[in-house]
Amino acid sequence: MTEVQVENIIVSFSVSCSLDLPQLAEDLPDVQYQPDTAPAVILQFSHPHSMAALSSTGTVMVTGPKNMEEVHEVVSMILDR
Repeated sequence: MTEVQVENIIVSFSVSCSLDLPQLAEDLPDVQYQPDTAPAVILQFSHPHSMAALSSTGTVMVTGPKNMEEVHEVVSMILDR
C-alpha cells in the first residue's frame, strides 16, 4: 500500500463581520498589507509554520498547518489578535 503523508492543510473560515484591512495593518504587529498586490492582510506564524490571509469580507484562508492540532492553534491565534 502507498504511504500517504500530510504536508500542508488549507483551511478557510469566515468571521461574522467585514474587516477594515488598512486599520488591521496599522493595529496588528508583523503583518503584510500591499493592496496593489493582493487585497488581503497577511499574517505569518513561525510555530506552527503557517500563514493566514484575511480579506475585507471576513474570509480567512490559512495554509501551512500539518495536522488538525496545528489548525486549531493557528485559528486561535488569529481570533485572539
